[in-house]
Amino acid sequence: MTKQDSELRSKLVALALESSRKGDLRRALKHYTRLCGLDADNPAHWIKLGELQERLGSPAEAADAYFRAAALFVADSFDHKAIASYKRALGFQPARTDISSALAEVHQRLGQLPEAIDVLRGSRASLQGEGRLREALEVRLRLSQLEPTDTVARFELARDLDEAGLFHEAISEYADVIVEFARTGEPDRIPSAFDRLHELRPAETNAARELTVLLEHSDLESVRARIAEAVGKDPDDEAVDQALESLLSARAWRETLGRVYREVSRIHREWCDRGRAA
Repeated sequence: MTKQDSELRSKLVALALESSRKGDLRRALKHYTRLCGLDADNPAHWIKLGELQERLGSPAEAADAYFRAAALFVADSFDHKAIASYKRALGFQPARTDISSALAEVHQRLGQLPEAIDVLRGSRASLQGEGRLREALEVRLRLSQLEPTDTVARFELARDLDEAGLFHEAISEYADVIVEFARTGEPDRIPSAFDRLHELRPAETNAARELTVLLEHSDLESVRARIAEAVGKDPDDEAVDQALESLLSARAWRETLGRVYREVSRIHREWCDRGRAA
């Protein structure tokens, strides 16, 4: 900032304070608007601007100013000040996903996961209240990433994404739910999710589905043939026998299913990424 700009800034600050003292809020607002244009990287100016907009009954403009101040605090690593400013902005516009997302991100970076989850849940509720259901689903999708072990909520989310026509997101969510079911040892809950995933994208799930059916029905010769094909060995090879033996133990069974479903998840996530890029 040049010396001339610095002098102008000091003059505008003095004029703004004098106008505020006299109760002339609109004139003070005009001065702070000029200050924000002159010294845009100073969060204090934006906060003052937000306070004036708030007092003058302009909530959307107040939210914009507080949001701008918060972003500057983040850039300067003043995360706790950023949180306070984001909360003020969100108080005026609770359905603004850019504000809630930024606030949740700061909480998450500070290791405050419950607070981040609360912010996103509030955002989802506000969006639902306004009938913005697709955006609410997108927030739920982010929530699922913060709460990966909540399989009930994630299965419901996958179904809702599916019904909303968000097939890329639904596929990834169904696949991730299957992985979580396998990891937590809940095999009885896998079929419904896997069946829906298979309906959405059958080509990529056929191999994993067929292997799973064979394992479930203990069709050992067919399983042996599949293992041999997968590892490029003769069905009578000792390596195939060793793999089959490991499959027959309960613990290895679960681990093998977990690998199968993780592979399904990887396939679908790559497919979704390609779909988004296209």
